[in-house]
Amino acid sequence: MDPGGTPVKRAFVVKGFLFLLPALFLAYVYFYPLICIGSLGFRGLEAGDPRLFRFLGSGDLFRILGFTFWQALLSTFFTLVIALPGAWAWARCSFPGRNLFALLASLPFVLPAVVVAAAFLSLLGPSGLFADFSRFLWGRPLFLEDSLMLVILAHGFFNYAVVFRIVGGFWARIPESVWEAARVLGAGNVKGLMHVALPLLAPALFSASLLVFLFCFSSFGVILMLGGPAMNTLETEIYRRAVHLFQLPVAALLACVQLALNFMVIAVQGRLERRFRTTMAFSGGRQRQGGGRRSRLAGTLALVSGFLIALPLLAMATASLRVGMPGPLARTPHFSGRWGMVFFWYPLLRPWATPFSLPWGPWAWGWAWASARPFFFLAGIPVSGL
Repeated sequence: MDPGGTPVKRAFVVKGFLFLLPALFLAYVYFYPLICIGSLGFRGLEAGDPRLFRFLGSGDLFRILGFTFWQALLSTFFTLVIALPGAWAWARCSFPGRNLFALLASLPFVLPAVVVAAAFLSLLGPSGLFADFSRFLWGRPLFLEDSLMLVILAHGFFNYAVVFRIVGGFWARIPESVWEAARVLGAGNVKGLMHVALPLLAPALFSASLLVFLFCFSSFGVILMLGGPAMNTLETEIYRRAVHLFQLPVAALLACVQLALNFMVIAVQGRLERRFRTTMAFSGGRQRQGGGRRSRLAGTLALVSGFLIALPLLAMATASLRVGMPGPLARTPHFSGRWGMVFFWYPLLRPWATPFSLPWGPWAWGWAWASARPFFFLAGIPVSGL
């Protein structure tokens, strides 16, 4: 008898049990709904659903697929164009505010899609900041509404951090000896970029591009809020068919197509990710150049990129503050006077005020009650649950 057989069997049983719990959970809450959705679409095909066959015969599926691919490709290309200069500046150079720039570049990716759409509407929409300035300067407003350009700008803003982190992180790990060897062999800036940087960065570029393409391909909130009703992608068409038209077989079939395409992109991205990790095996420590013309150029690029990233958020904040301001910032106030300031500042001050809420809370409620301010008293009840 093997004296170690019982502990080995016990460990095998424990590992199998630990694996079985998440597997059953995923099977019930993830794969079972997917199978139900897929079966709904295929049952419609077997039953000869006229709405499903009418949709397949109209050519709408290929039109929607074509537009979804087109806007995702344009958004991916635009994101690469605007993010690569900032990734180079952060990875290869030292300049004042470098860490702040990295933090600001990562901020858009953690914002909800609704906030991103609201920020761009506040900047470039019919009632946005740019429309007000153009009306003040030239007598007529200039704005973007239900425009593909607005969607591409929002996608570039939203996915800036993906390219910045993936490509910039890999770029920063390439040792300085590689660039020194290229310069010794006579490679200038252009040749060094084309023959040294791009081949080394190719896995990171492809990996980041596929991730951005996947996010833009499956974008829903940005398309719905900025694209308008005439701009249909797979995501918005699934929503329209399921919620507004209640054509569940058509929506289920579109969802199956969407899932299949997403899995294909994820599989390709996974292969590139493995190659990306293998390529990074040679990487050395982070070496950044500071001082001189290169550092000033990097600082300028970081300043311009940071300003463009912060501009939609500043426009949204300005739109909430435009109460009785003169000139192009004039707006019709929703709240005026001190109540407007209370409604604006209370959500911003709430995280800082939490440590002081216990000693000062009873006094504030007593003050509100004794001072006969019932509106302020009642308004604090729902806000306190946020």
